Amino acid sequence: MQVQKNKFNFLRLFLIITIPIIIIEIIIISKLPVEGSQTNEILIKRSDKISNPINELVTYNNFIRRYKKEKGKFPEDLKKISDEYSIPQPQHVTYTTDKNYGYILQLKDDSIKAPVFTGKGIDIKNNIFKREEK
Repeated sequence: MQVQKNKFNFLRLFLIITIPIIIIEIIIISKLPVEGSQTNEILIKRSDKISNPINELVTYNNFIRRYKKEKGKFPEDLKKISDEYSIPQPQHVTYTTDKNYGYILQLKDDSIKAPVFTGKGIDIKNNIFKREEK
């Protein structure tokens, strides 16, 4: 009888410890974002914008186009776009003006230049993301 009682106590103790752990794991797993969900995509987009210079260039190109469409003019500087659209300040991107294209975004190390497409039908297919020879 003593052996059966010890087995029962051990089983009861084992269940008392493991059941709450299983319940806590289920709660934690249910709180994690599902792959492909909107919150997960937003986190990925934000981290890409900060860490990848080319993604930052494309992002600012899109925001300048949106600004031009909404306001009817180009912004004075990228800081204004950053403040208005609540996106991080550009770390890798600057811009210059050009006679043919208007505004040209470029990486601060001058390795890639891309004209801001304004929707006026300018042929820029050969110039987007063209690497400059040094």
